Amino acid sequence: MRRALPKGEILAAARRFAAFHNAKPESVEITSIPTTAFLLGNLVAVTYEVIENGRKVTYHHEFDAPPALAISHDGVNAFILSGEWKFTKRGFEG
Repeated sequence: MRRALPKGEILAAARRFAAFHNAKPESVEITSIPTTAFLLGNLVAVTYEVIENGRKVTYHHEFDAPPALAISHDGVNAFILSGEWKFTKRGFEG
């Protein structure tokens, strides 16, 4: 049985992308997330690259209260769990 597209979630993802990048997304990918993972430890910081105005920009964020980091059972996906942070138009905050 195929799950119905979560339209509210798709719109929320598109809005969050647009707020951060100041542009509309070209697409929104719907993925299947594994339901089994193990707790690896705490995520102290995250660094990521984005393209802004045609240039690659690197962001680095150190967490005030490190959230938990979990790894999928197959070792392919990493998940940030809980913590006192939120992703906003300014990137990771908290």
